[in-house]
Amino acid sequence: MADRRIAKGEVRPDLRKAQEAIAILPKSGRVTLLTRRLFNSLLQLAQEDGERTMYRRRLSEVLYHASFDSNNTEIVKEQLRRMASIQVEWSSTSGEGERRWGVSNLLADAEIIEEKGAVWIEWSYSEKVRVKLLDPEIYARISLQAYSQMRSSASAALYEICARYVTNPSNLTMRAPWEWWRPRLTGNPEDTVEATEYKFFKRDVLKPSMTEVNRLADISVEMIEHKNGRRVSEIQFRVTKVSQSHLHLPDPNLVNTEIIKRLVEEIGLTQEEAARIYSDHEEPFLVATISLVNERGKDRSLPDLKSPAAFFKNAIRGRYATAKKPVPRVHHRPSTPVVASSSELDIGPSAETTAALAAFDALDDAQRGRVLEEF
Repeated sequence: MADRRIAKGEVRPDLRKAQEAIAILPKSGRVTLLTRRLFNSLLQLAQEDGERTMYRRRLSEVLYHASFDSNNTEIVKEQLRRMASIQVEWSSTSGEGERRWGVSNLLADAEIIEEKGAVWIEWSYSEKVRVKLLDPEIYARISLQAYSQMRSSASAALYEICARYVTNPSNLTMRAPWEWWRPRLTGNPEDTVEATEYKFFKRDVLKPSMTEVNRLADISVEMIEHKNGRRVSEIQFRVTKVSQSHLHLPDPNLVNTEIIKRLVEEIGLTQEEAARIYSDHEEPFLVATISLVNERGKDRSLPDLKSPAAFFKNAIRGRYATAKKPVPRVHHRPSTPVVASSSELDIGPSAETTAALAAFDALDDAQRGRVLEEF
């Protein structure tokens, strides 16, 4: 089968995405923007081919429809591994009042095949999932033109959920506890999500996602907060249709190969490590963390940075780049202990605490031992 490419100036066709594949709750493994884009590309091509037990397309065609302009097959393999292993669950209600709950993997299996100078990808879905995906009774119409512009996994997830309600007479999504929304937007399984307050979820996930959806998508979303006393307990969204005239833009490449190159050359990661970490995190966060490591390496007030790669991994886990003062500094311990006020305790770790942890992580074992002994 020849590649079906989108001609210059041509608008990408919409995708009919079954409600069972929307607002998925990941039970194992993280659902990232890369995962969502590749899954939608495979689904779009499967819907073109119709009912089959196994689907087969040139890998270049699948990647093209996902706006993936890179020859880094390690990233592709990593995403296929995820889709074949990530368990997701959903619930749905039919027009006749029938309620269903289900659990499955995004893909049943996937294989990359090289033959006669061409590279192919074969994939399949479990039987029940395939029926729902190919000819869904209840679905959201996803504008792939808008989807291809989004750079955040949370934005893509919010767009998919809200697009399902654009034809609802009330123009309102379901009303659910904000904790319900968190794993579905972040793509992180519930058991891996660190405890956080609503105000941080709103600041770091909800607001940026709404801004991107309203700027790029064919819908407009407005959040409605429902309070229990002074505390926000539930949220929902008002969804309205808007013009698509501003969407006819060139598709940005899904993978920024320059970032992967920097992870290898500046940080010292292997190609496999760089691909895995790139697949797991948003680009702005990675760029900020790379800059943090470079600044730390130039700081002569601190011990030499022996392993930028180790420090980088610690910075990723501790999210040092999100601190107000990301570059670790050494502070002298005051003779009189300082006790935080109750208001300070409500806002999570301070920038100083985060910086102190970063400085500690940068020390070797002997230096850490001395610091702990002094403490």
